[in-house]
Amino acid sequence: MSKPNQQNKWEDPSVFAQGQTAYHSHFRILPSDDETLNQRLSLNGMWKFNWVEQPSQRPSISATPFYAEKFNDQSWDDIKVPSNWQLEGFGTPIYINKIYPFPINPPFVDNTYNPVGSYRKTFIVPSEWRDKRTFLNIDAIKSAATVWINGQEIGYNQDSKTKAQFEISDYIGVGENTIAVEVIRWSDASYLECQDFWRLSGIERDIYIIARPQSYISDILIKASLSDDYKDGHLHCEVSVDVISQSDVDANSNLKWELCGADSSVLFAGSVPITSLKIQFEIKSIAHVLKWTAETPNLYQLKVKIEKSGRVEEVIKTDVGFRKVEIVDGLLLVNGQHVTLRGVNHHEHDEWTGHVISEELMLQDIKLMKQHNINAVRNSHYPKCAR
Repeated sequence: MSKPNQQNKWEDPSVFAQGQTAYHSHFRILPSDDETLNQRLSLNGMWKFNWVEQPSQRPSISATPFYAEKFNDQSWDDIKVPSNWQLEGFGTPIYINKIYPFPINPPFVDNTYNPVGSYRKTFIVPSEWRDKRTFLNIDAIKSAATVWINGQEIGYNQDSKTKAQFEISDYIGVGENTIAVEVIRWSDASYLECQDFWRLSGIERDIYIIARPQSYISDILIKASLSDDYKDGHLHCEVSVDVISQSDVDANSNLKWELCGADSSVLFAGSVPITSLKIQFEIKSIAHVLKWTAETPNLYQLKVKIEKSGRVEEVIKTDVGFRKVEIVDGLLLVNGQHVTLRGVNHHEHDEWTGHVISEELMLQDIKLMKQHNINAVRNSHYPKCAR
């Protein structure tokens, strides 16, 4: 195999992510206990769009690149985001199984026909975000994508179905800002996407900006289990905190947590000083816990807060279900009960919008599976959209 062309990072297997923050679990983020306050700015909607058949024609390499702040995009088309551009009139959708839609020559792709979509949009950063840290989130983008904010490149992503998150605190300001995104249809990663489904391209899940405090919760690991007799619950949590400097970790900062029931009543609560960047807490016994099963999906809600000098800086919320899954004598047990799996494969696909899936379609699929006693789903072949 010849060496990859280092000028084409979409054909270099050593390059698949640049400028991104670390992956973390999914949870809801709020700026305080007041759920009406806004910390999320959606960039969904209409964008300016340009489509070309090959990378040599893309406007990022023109004399005035399209990501420049003063670039005039008025002659460009409009496209809605999220969407797959093939279903918006640009290029051709392809349906194949285990063969490739381009000549096989890994890690290279045929750039004589490798369409490129270029996107631009302006957005307004509110004044109350002036002292916040800000993060751009792209929940799914396919296949190889480079992102610019106000003319400056902030990163690159080549993982079609997982979230790409970039800290953009140093790139944006209060008032009007510009984002530009370049998406190349085929990359060396496309060799790993040889499955039985439609090959489509574009920003195909939500894109948005989140404002967070200077010290924020970057990740949380939750282990919710049952006692040996399956009657009582046990909760163990590990919370990771990200700070600008070590001086932000002091006795004035506390991590507070609450475990709430289905009626939002607080069942357990605690507080831990933030003296390190990884904090653990646990509830050793929750008597007669309401167990999670497929038939009775009982959920509790965990709230974790950062409090600094008596003021709540941030609240994260996530649902928690208590269950125990075991293999005993070759049998699968859930909460001590033998379960036979009746499973199906599941692709995210809509006949009209492609890989852009509505909440209504998600619920329709779940209800259909429930009606046919399906209790296991193989997410073929990627993480599903988290709403």
